[in-house]
Amino acid sequence: MSTIEEALKPLFSQWLEEIKPELKEEVRQELQLDIEAKAQQTLFNQTQLARNQNVSVETIRKWRKKGLPSEPSVTGSLQFDLNKVNQWKKENNVLKGA
Repeated sequence: MSTIEEALKPLFSQWLEEIKPELKEEVRQELQLDIEAKAQQTLFNQTQLARNQNVSVETIRKWRKKGLPSEPSVTGSLQFDLNKVNQWKKENNVLKGA
C-alpha cells in the first residue's frame, strides 16, 4: 500500500462512519459487502465462486452461458473476479440459483 493510501485510509474510514447513519439500510449493506469483497480475495475458480455465492457449480455454468464474465488464468483455467460477478448479477437482476 502506498504512503498516500495509508494516510487516507483512516480519514476515509472516519468519513464513512460519519455518513453511515444518513444512508438507507440497503445502501449501507451494499457498501459493506463491496468493502468486504474488495478487502478479501477477489479472484476465484468456478468451484470457489460457487461456494462463495452459495450456489452449485452448475448454476455458475448457467450464469456463464448468460454472460457471466470470466477470464483465463495463467494456467488456462477460468477465473472470476468477484467484483465483476457482483456487478454482472446486479446489472442482470440475477437471483441466487437463477
